[in-house]
Formats: sequence, structure tokens, C-alpha cells
Amino acid sequence: FFATVVNQDEPGTGPVVRWRHHPERGLTEVIIATWDRLGLLAKIAGAFAEVNLNILRADVYTRRDHVVLDIFQVCAPGNRHVADEEQLRQMREILGAALAARESVLLGHSPALAALETTPAGSAAPKVTFDNERSDDYTILEIEARDRLGLLYRVFRLLTDCQVNVAQAIITTTADVAGDVFYLAEDKGGKIRDPKRLAELRQKLVDVLG
Repeated sequence: FFATVVNQDEPGTGPVVRWRHHPERGLTEVIIATWDRLGLLAKIAGAFAEVNLNILRADVYTRRDHVVLDIFQVCAPGNRHVADEEQLRQMREILGAALAARESVLLGHSPALAALETTPAGSAAPKVTFDNERSDDYTILEIEARDRLGLLYRVFRLLTDCQVNVAQAIITTTADVAGDVFYLAEDKGGKIRDPKRLAELRQKLVDVLG
């Protein structure tokens, strides 16, 4: 990533995306390095959903110099690793285009994303909790909900629309249930302390998840 920053022949500092396959585990690990910005994770999750890849796990880290290193474990339908690497190349192109644009060039118009609107009947109600005590710098959001294609896209897009920045995220999926932890801050920095704002965020997340 830093090599592209200093290379004058590069048209810009787009995201660097690399992957490695783990067929024995039924997943492909995708590593993304880029500059941090509001809405980044929504665009990444949306790019995966665009090419019909589900995020099983994610570890998201933001450095002090605003470089983000994200590690995603994704799978193709049938809980298989991504055997068709063209899907990954398409995801990289979609993400690069979305990050180069002021507004997202994806997110909401493809058949894959249009299908994210519903949750199967009989699913357990999602759990959404906030904690302002466990971290000195961030509000911690914990979510438990039924996993499905594009779940993270919906969550990240909502947080972006609400001007909330995600500094770190730990995403896990067990038995089709997503248990996710997000370290949040206001767009201009600082915890989300207003009880009314937290209540509104919680209700919007419950609506999106359930």
C-alpha cells in the first residue's frame, strides 16, 4: 500500500487487496489496506455482497496514521471457499470505484443488494447493546443476529448514514448467528454519549437487523 503512495506512476492510492484460499476450512481470507474514511466499511461490505460473497469473520484495525488494515474471511454460496477468483477481482474493482467516487457507485441497485431487505420468518429477535464503560475512547456496540448475505453491509451503511465512525470491528459467525463487536466514535471524534442518540441508533439497528 505504501509503495503505491510513493509511486508517481500510480494514478492514485487505491485499496490494496490480497487473498489466500483455505478450501479445507471452506473460506477465503481477504486482506484490504487503504486510507480510513467515513463509510469505508459499508463500501467494503457492499462490494462483497455485490459479488455474492458472505462475510464470516472480520478483524478491522485503524492505525494512528489513518491507514486501515482489514482481514475478512468470506465464503461463496454453499459455505465454500471462493474457487472463482473472478469474483474477487470484481469485488476489488467495485471497491476501488466506490472509494474513488464522492458517493458510492454501488450499494443498493444490484439484484444481490436488493435482496437484502427481508429476514426469514421465525428468526430470533436481534440483540443490540451499547457500552460506554469498557473503553476509554470508544462506544462499544455488540450485535447478535441471524447471519445472512449483506448483513454487515446493512449495519455499516446505517452507521455511515448516522455519521458514526467504526474504528475497530470484530466479526464472528457461529451456527448461522453473527456475534459482532464494533468500536464506535462520533464522526468528529469522541464517544457517543447522548442517551437519546444511542436509543435512536439502537432502534434503527434493530429495524435493519430484524
